[in-house]
Amino acid sequence: MSFFSSIVSKLSPKEKPPVVAKQWKTGMWVIWNTKPYILHKLGETCELHEVSAISGETVNIVSAPLDHLRQSTYEEIPAVRRNISKEAAKELGYGS
Repeated sequence: MSFFSSIVSKLSPKEKPPVVAKQWKTGMWVIWNTKPYILHKLGETCELHEVSAISGETVNIVSAPLDHLRQSTYEEIPAVRRNISKEAAKELGYGS
């Protein structure tokens, strides 16, 4: 390897490690269009259940593309449905 090629190889962008795919699971809380939903059916197009902030019951069922979802944070889950501690939620990936 010549001097020039060794400098170029050191300055060239490094390969990024592979991105780990999100582990989607039915029953998890997700955000779509700024609203929290429960992920009910998983696929390219997912079935989401909207929950009443007062009663905790399903009030609407919608479909959304998987690539438009993100996992909700603990604070984004409706208070009526937060049946675990903030620490336990962090262990499940719900962050702060």
